[in-house]
Amino acid sequence: MADLEIKSGFMVGDQVFATKAEAQAFIRRPQVLGALNVLTKNNGDLSNFLLENQSDIEDIFDLGTISRVTKSERNKLNKALEHAASLNDSKLAFLVDNAEAIASSFRWPKTARMDDAAKAAAQTEQLTALANGNAQVAAYILANREGILAAFGAGVEKRAVNANATAALAAYRAEQKAIKEAKEAGEAIPADAPVATAEPVAEPTA
Repeated sequence: MADLEIKSGFMVGDQVFATKAEAQAFIRRPQVLGALNVLTKNNGDLSNFLLENQSDIEDIFDLGTISRVTKSERNKLNKALEHAASLNDSKLAFLVDNAEAIASSFRWPKTARMDDAAKAAAQTEQLTALANGNAQVAAYILANREGILAAFGAGVEKRAVNANATAALAAYRAEQKAIKEAKEAGEAIPADAPVATAEPVAEPTA
């Protein structure tokens, strides 16, 4: 008898996806296709090609550029640091104490920089290969880069920053900074020094 395994997942209709991101991408698919159809003037073959190759196209667009930390990625990092602070775990003290420096200085590893001509040549070559040798499709994709990226983002929910969570983390950091400075100055820390007690604020679910 074959081994049976229980797995969790995200169900959309009668389809199950391993991750929430995959499920959300499936839900947004009609919106993305609709946006692409507007861009391509209802060229169904081209719109479907762009949709099916979205990941590869986005990677080619980033070819030869320095990977910069996006606002979304910075927000995710801040949320992770906020969660670490809410755990009150002494093993995470270094991470929490230096959260601000970590968040502000985080960078992706450097990649080889290309000039505009080299980048365009490399992108054209890879897009042409992706389109099975069709140089016209490659040229169209490069010429409509911004419109294609905007269509890929159709239906993405923009979430507001949780002001309460940000304020709680700022207060905790200020308190820890004051305690640290007092230690460095050799001052006694009052026994009744306030301790951060703010409860972590739950982020709204998508």
